[in-house]
Amino acid sequence: MKFYKLIEWSGKGSGETVATGHDKKYLLSLRQRVYTMQEAKIKYGNLNYFFASDVPASYIVTYKSKRDYIKEREPLFIQSWY
Repeated sequence: MKFYKLIEWSGKGSGETVATGHDKKYLLSLRQRVYTMQEAKIKYGNLNYFFASDVPASYIVTYKSKRDYIKEREPLFIQSWY
């Protein structure tokens, strides 16, 4: 069963794990940022927004299982919102 971790990046160089669990829909409801990269470019009206040293973002990291998360193995994929 897949395991998910929600990370909120502050835009100041640090990320904080907000929640973990098997329910991706619940973690999606907790994220602070909701725009995909394309939507964020339109919303902020500035293509240089992503050239900043650190951009506030929400990441959901997907692991194959909770065991992989605990053993800090490579995640399956990472989704991001800005």
